[in-house]
Amino acid sequence: MVCGFLLDTVINSTWYLIGLSPTTPIVITVDHVRLDDEQHVNNASLVSSKLMQLDQYVSHLMERYSLNPHVHILASVRHIHIGGSVKKGVEFIDRVYPNTKYIYQLQHDFPFIADVNHVALTEVIDRHEEVNWIRFPNRDPLDCHPGCGNELSIWFNSTLPTSTTSDVTATKDATSSEVTQTKQLQLYPTYHYTDNNHLAQFTWYKHAILELMSDDYNRPPEWLFMDLGLQACTKNETLGLYIYPEVTLDHMDGRTGFYDVNGTWHVVYHY
Repeated sequence: MVCGFLLDTVINSTWYLIGLSPTTPIVITVDHVRLDDEQHVNNASLVSSKLMQLDQYVSHLMERYSLNPHVHILASVRHIHIGGSVKKGVEFIDRVYPNTKYIYQLQHDFPFIADVNHVALTEVIDRHEEVNWIRFPNRDPLDCHPGCGNELSIWFNSTLPTSTTSDVTATKDATSSEVTQTKQLQLYPTYHYTDNNHLAQFTWYKHAILELMSDDYNRPPEWLFMDLGLQACTKNETLGLYIYPEVTLDHMDGRTGFYDVNGTWHVVYHY
């Protein structure tokens, strides 16, 4: 299960996605406890404790987001792994929001920490049919396996509210007090898929999850798509995977957090 603080932090960090509508639907998937592993088999007391914690967690989520009509919570009744959870979310979006064009998949412990021009990225996807998926890195993008066959980087302009940067053009709207900056950025092609935060073209993503993964959802999507991406790139083909050129994420690992004597959760940050 995921600490509520982590989830709140990630959801609140979406304000860094400049231009994203505040009414954008948010779908939270909650996987069930895995009961067939060694630590749970023949340990009724542990199973009972885990199921009680899970029930309390889902109840907390329901209460926490009850006043937000844009948040949907999908809780599984059996363990379906990351792949199954992504499948459940994609199927829900396809049924309830059939006109969806783009999807962000966010992991529970990877909040955004830098502004990203959401509109500029969706325009890149619209203009370049070869772009299906954009990864947001939490470390130097050049360490995230750039390069894919003969694919070239894609340049685009990103205009954001002013912050401390270099190599930018600053402008001021005559009707607004907001100063903006425009930078030229490039998306790097890659073969390396990851389940870390990413933006995808929804039709492609739905096909990838519901068809390419259909033989086995009991695994993370990245296990399959890393192999498919590498195979494509070695043939000078592509899955349309790209890396955003700036560090935009932090990693808060809930597995290494702890509660203090006052019951406050402390997160161990990874830089």
